[in-house]
Amino acid sequence: MSAEHEGSQEDWPARARSLLRRLQPDLVLESPVPATQPIVVVGAPGSGKTELIAALAEEAPDVAVREVNEADLAAFALIGAKAALVVLDAAAPVDATDLAVVRAVAGRVHHIVFAITKIDAYEDWRGTRAKAADALEDLGPRFASAVLHPVSARLHHLAMNAHDPLQVRQWSAASGVRELAADLSRIEKLDPELLTRQNWLRYVDAQLSEAGMRSQDPAEEEALSQKHRQVLRERTHEHRNLDAGRAERRDMLRNQLQLARVDLAVELNSLARSTSAQARDFVSKASGRQLKNLVEVVKPKILELDQRMVGLSQERIAAISSAVLGRADLRSIALLSQPALHPPEHLDPPKFGAWGMDDFIMVILGASAGFGLGRIAVVPFQHAPGISALSMPLAAAVGLAIAIAIVSVRRLSSGRQKAVAWVSEAVSYRRGQLEQTITAGLLHAETELTQVLDDLFLRQRIRSESRVDELEQQAKDIATQLTQLRTRRERVRSEIFTVRKGLVALANAADQH
Repeated sequence: MSAEHEGSQEDWPARARSLLRRLQPDLVLESPVPATQPIVVVGAPGSGKTELIAALAEEAPDVAVREVNEADLAAFALIGAKAALVVLDAAAPVDATDLAVVRAVAGRVHHIVFAITKIDAYEDWRGTRAKAADALEDLGPRFASAVLHPVSARLHHLAMNAHDPLQVRQWSAASGVRELAADLSRIEKLDPELLTRQNWLRYVDAQLSEAGMRSQDPAEEEALSQKHRQVLRERTHEHRNLDAGRAERRDMLRNQLQLARVDLAVELNSLARSTSAQARDFVSKASGRQLKNLVEVVKPKILELDQRMVGLSQERIAAISSAVLGRADLRSIALLSQPALHPPEHLDPPKFGAWGMDDFIMVILGASAGFGLGRIAVVPFQHAPGISALSMPLAAAVGLAIAIAIVSVRRLSSGRQKAVAWVSEAVSYRRGQLEQTITAGLLHAETELTQVLDDLFLRQRIRSESRVDELEQQAKDIATQLTQLRTRRERVRSEIFTVRKGLVALANAADQH
């Protein structure tokens, strides 16, 4: 090996320390512990560690071994052991406990020897060993070609106590303890400084592995990915919301206004009939003097009709505004201005004092009828002395009184008929005016509310477009962060892989000297 290549190998620990300081600034690397302690024996409880240690003491007294319980593995980090002997039970396949033991010692010890015990008690120990080899291979390439020594402490004990040389050779060979002891003895004879360096390189490699796993924690990337998906969903929602509901709101407005037009027309007809009935009831009981003041009586009723319909129209438009816009728009409530509340100017009030042709005819008929009735009334007085001369004037006076009474009754009846006709025409005309006013108000409300809707959806579109742009920028920023995170992680992963590969090569190269 050239001096230049040797120098490049010596740079790996320095690069590892630099990388660890960058990834874990708070990490304090332990100093190398001299590998002068006995070989440690580890394994799950009941795996046969104690019996195997006794067999090794009999087979190779010069190989120092000591047992470390599973509970003491954490403290094992401070023990500078030359190697580790991992004991596996042939009765059970390798489980999570066994793998945890292997991981615990792999980060501190370079030389790891595996032994599968109790092979004399289980016929299928070869199947167990094959499964154990597969499980160890899953831990990484370091254990891909690991040797699992099949051993039996009981057979070794029988060989040590047998007197027949043939049995001694057979049981000793079958126990496998001699091959295991030879492997441990080879490690025992290695230079302690070399073992110390190899163990420390493994320790640094384990720290790099842990730092790499922490740097590759998927939580940060998953959180960014989740946020990115959420932003994309919100952007899609906002994009769909650009004109969402506009057509539906306009259809609702038209339908509500059409329904309001029908309802208000029905209400107007009902109120007009009620107003006309009240006025006719007054006319049917009014005297001639009261009929002369008919306009002053009917005017408040028409004003009440106006106010009632204007109020209903405003309430209905306000309700439509609230339903369509989601709130009561003040402009929409004031759309229908109150019309001038005056009786119809072009309808002349009835002229109850005017004399017409029918009145003169009625006077003539009344006078004739009255004179005839007067003559009949004074017949008894014609034969009375002194009164007969007054019979004609008296008949004329009685006839005139009767004629005046008939004419008065006729004029009152005619006046009431004229008043009823005038009231019906006035209310009908006013109803027509109110229908036009309500229709104009509803059309004005439709125009104004449509404009309000257009303004509302224009503002909504502007907000949605701004929000879409903002969300798109957020999505781009998050995507950039994800790309940078993945690139950084890939760079760190590549660097850790390179440094760990160099450390392992440096540790393995020492075995070849």
